Amino acid sequence: MSYALSVDDYLLPPPTIDLVAALGSASATFAGQREALAAQRARLDDLYRLAVAESTPDQLHAIAAHLHEYEQKLAAILVPVIRSAETTISKPLRKGAGPAERSFYKLSEEAADIAATWLDLYQNVQIRLHLLASEKMQAEGAPGSPVFSNADEALSYLREGAGES
Repeated sequence: MSYALSVDDYLLPPPTIDLVAALGSASATFAGQREALAAQRARLDDLYRLAVAESTPDQLHAIAAHLHEYEQKLAAILVPVIRSAETTISKPLRKGAGPAERSFYKLSEEAADIAATWLDLYQNVQIRLHLLASEKMQAEGAPGSPVFSNADEALSYLREGAGES
């Protein structure tokens, strides 16, 4: 009995690699992330406005603490993205770099910026909430928060909470 072995039956066509389409897809993804960033900024602004109107100093500190816990979870995801992107953008783009390399470099910059800005949103609203709590305490005749008597102390406090020195 003879079997006709056809090697062609075992061969697949070559992959379709469209680098331009892949980079375009990444650009669209980042545009969506920018929109999500704007939406998050608006939601945190809404939260702050509501807190101004309705929250006591203790509630303000509790809201800030909750945001800090969530920021730590985000940082576990976003800091590696930032560090990875920084590895790419810390080196100058070589002369004569092709369009794909230039696009990857630009996308790395964009990834780092989006991730860092996302974390900044949470840090900024926390600072604003703690400052508001301090102001409300002072308005009630209590001493304000000594932690936030100036911007350097506020940043130091947040860095300690984030595990940075």
